[in-house]
Amino acid sequence: AAASATPEVDGGHTIYVGEVKFFSARAGRGFISCDAVREIFGQDVYVHGSVLGKSGANVGDLVSFRLHVNPQGLPQAQNPLEVVQVAERGSEVLRGIVKSFNRQTGYGFVECVESHQTYGRDVYLSAQKAKSCYIGQQVMFTISLNNQGM
Repeated sequence: AAASATPEVDGGHTIYVGEVKFFSARAGRGFISCDAVREIFGQDVYVHGSVLGKSGANVGDLVSFRLHVNPQGLPQAQNPLEVVQVAERGSEVLRGIVKSFNRQTGYGFVECVESHQTYGRDVYLSAQKAKSCYIGQQVMFTISLNNQGM
């Protein structure tokens, strides 16, 4: 879920709050879901791995950050990025590989040994979560079960 807090202004800089949606160690980047930024740019916030690493944030954590527009004209988080709320760690952060994704059907799957051992299946990947993913990409993620326990 994206953070819906109204951005605050601190010392002339707007401070946004959002949820770390995912991070790829291989690509050295991740994305933060933030409603306020989505209203302006229509997409999630790019975050470089070094910025995320300095903060100690993990997938699912709520973070505050400043924003700048990168050379490609896209929203990008910048330091200082701080953890506002640590995600419930009832489900651990897992690593897997994007196995498939079909934009027409709007879903795909992540292959992960640990989740397959626990649930007996690959992890469902929705279009909302897969915006910047590609087949073969290594990803870190948390699992949330749907109403059917899957």
